[in-house]
Amino acid sequence: MTKSEGKGIWLNSAKMITANGVGQMFVWLAYPLLTRLYSPDELGEMSLFLAIVGLLTIAAAGQYEHAIMIEKRDEDAGSATFLCLLLSLLFCFLTAGVTAVLSWQGTFPDFVIWIAPLVLFSSWGYILSYWNNRNSQFNRTAFYQLSERFAATVSRIVFGWTGFHSFGLIVGSVLGQFIGLFSFIPFRKKAFPSVKFRKLSSLAKKWRSFPLFVLPHKEINALALNMPVFFFSAWFNMAEVGFFALAVNVGLRPVWSFGRAVHQVYYQKMGRHFDCKNYNVRLFRGICLSYIRWAIPVVILLYLTLPMLTEWLFGIQWVRVGSLLQTMLPWIAASTLAQMLSFIPNVYAKQAIAFIFEIIIVIVESLVLFIGVLVGNLEMAVSLLSIACSLVAMAQLTWYYLIIRSGKRGFSK
Repeated sequence: MTKSEGKGIWLNSAKMITANGVGQMFVWLAYPLLTRLYSPDELGEMSLFLAIVGLLTIAAAGQYEHAIMIEKRDEDAGSATFLCLLLSLLFCFLTAGVTAVLSWQGTFPDFVIWIAPLVLFSSWGYILSYWNNRNSQFNRTAFYQLSERFAATVSRIVFGWTGFHSFGLIVGSVLGQFIGLFSFIPFRKKAFPSVKFRKLSSLAKKWRSFPLFVLPHKEINALALNMPVFFFSAWFNMAEVGFFALAVNVGLRPVWSFGRAVHQVYYQKMGRHFDCKNYNVRLFRGICLSYIRWAIPVVILLYLTLPMLTEWLFGIQWVRVGSLLQTMLPWIAASTLAQMLSFIPNVYAKQAIAFIFEIIIVIVESLVLFIGVLVGNLEMAVSLLSIACSLVAMAQLTWYYLIIRSGKRGFSK
């Protein structure tokens, strides 16, 4: 890799990380206003809605979007892009039919009618982001991320300000994704892919490993992230789901974003030295020790100030979020470090074991959540979940260390 190529990679990475960080910061800064415009019940409904949409969006194109980046020829990549757009459109027509029946029967909340539009807009956004990234149009992808989050947040504020509370948060999410898609409108010739229709079937067969293997992996991962929302929605009222959702959105998600950003830097360092066991052992220990020295005082300070801080930021009706965040601090701290180092199975080709690990995580989460909801207390359920997730994160970190200590690369099928 030449010096100019390396500079280009870091510049493009900086664009994506900056866009993601600015978008996350804008959403986070809007929460003090949103919590004064909407009730905990309404935030709980939005969280359940987005959890369902997230699972369906992953499945919409069958994960064929990875083929856009892998195909050697631009024509084949263009055909793969069209295949993904077509599959997601068909998937959303099917979703719309199912949600229409559920809405007519009255067995699900009224927001089900908005699921199919958001799945369509979100999946198309992801697909076109892959196409633009393949062609080094990172500015477009970064602008899409910023415009989508900005439009969604502003829409939610406007709907709440004008008294449109019943679906303001949900319609704002749909509108944000729709507006974000306009950032992909071509301003020059060949900005969108060319398509060879006769190749669509062969491409689907060629990359069938994506829906067969990558899709289940992604769904298991997403299910693990959204499991608490599904359990709490079934057992508790929507207000309590809203309290938990706000705690996750202002506590877990920002630090996970930080962990993913740092992840890229350490991935590059360890990946280049995967055959140097002593270097990677020292790097792993150095990362963990530096993180612990930084995290301990921050966790102590947050534990002492969170109830007062959340009341001041979000209003008196959200003070319960502070106590939830206090119980989640071990989970937040441990899982952030695990997120920073989650690339290690990829470096040492242990993806198959990592997948089994994620299945175990889902099973453990389900058991803990089931026990928690049987107790019938949200704080107890979140406390048990925090303890379990902290122990799982520490188990992951121990496994990562053992992988590095062995210095052996396995190969996942």
